[in-house]
Amino acid sequence: MKILIRLADGTLAVVTPIAAREDGQSEAEYLAKRAAVAIAKAGLAGATVLAYVPDAVVESADRYFRKAWDWAASLEIDMPKARTIVREDLRDERAKRFAALDGAWMRATARGDQQAAAVIEAKREALRNWPSDPRIDASPDAVALRTLIQDMKKEQ
Repeated sequence: MKILIRLADGTLAVVTPIAAREDGQSEAEYLAKRAAVAIAKAGLAGATVLAYVPDAVVESADRYFRKAWDWAASLEIDMPKARTIVREDLRDERAKRFAALDGAWMRATARGDQQAAAVIEAKREALRNWPSDPRIDASPDAVALRTLIQDMKKEQ
């Protein structure tokens, strides 16, 4: 079993109890005690226990969107938060790619190769527009978002 805890910032934490169960202690008592100990040890002021769930529930969830996990009656992905995660990931990837393109653009400009510089600038402009791509907001679920980000990274 896993323990789902909502932290003060609204994100979910997953606790895997490892201490042995005391004699005569029910599973509910054991999990409640482990949750309280985890919250106290980690200094998680304002944290609340949401649920005790089977391991498979957490293990089957998409960890890429972990900061977007939410709990109602099941583990779900908050799509606005998931879109924010995708945009942050694209910004990080964009920064890495800009370094190489900036050097290539500088070399093309220094050589006076306007055609090569224009091609490189078009790639840089496409990267600038990544986080505002309308396909991000149009993605209906996390699976579509994962596919989209993978496709976008391949496109460049």
